Amino acid sequence: MADDPLSTLRGVGRFEGDHFDPELWRSRVPNAAYLRADADDTFWAARKVMAITDDMVAAAAKSGKYSDPSAEQYLIQTLIKRRNSIGRTYLLNINPVVNPELDGTGRLVFHNAAVDAGIVSAAGISYRAAYFAAVES
Repeated sequence: MADDPLSTLRGVGRFEGDHFDPELWRSRVPNAAYLRADADDTFWAARKVMAITDDMVAAAAKSGKYSDPSAEQYLIQTLIKRRNSIGRTYLLNINPVVNPELDGTGRLVFHNAAVDAGIVSAAGISYRAAYFAAVES
């Protein structure tokens, strides 16, 4: 596998993951969705990107049928690095608590998107919530 982030691997081109910064990345063609995105938008997009597993990335790269196995491996590792960078950048920009609901006993349950994505550890995280349930007469 080439160490040069802008390697000359056949079929890969100028594509790297070690120094990829999602906040600095710009499309070659201006896109209103990127230009107007706020923290909620990028959080939503990061959740979608983080749902792509390593196996899915590998399957997509393998479908390219690269003649050079090192190019395929470089592409897989670079895409995974870029995906993880997007998660680290945008899943922590807002409160990552998602899918809140009351279970059958009336207990509040939810997920932490950053924990679910493996961006942060659940160890040491605690939550405190209070709410009022109106009782109908």
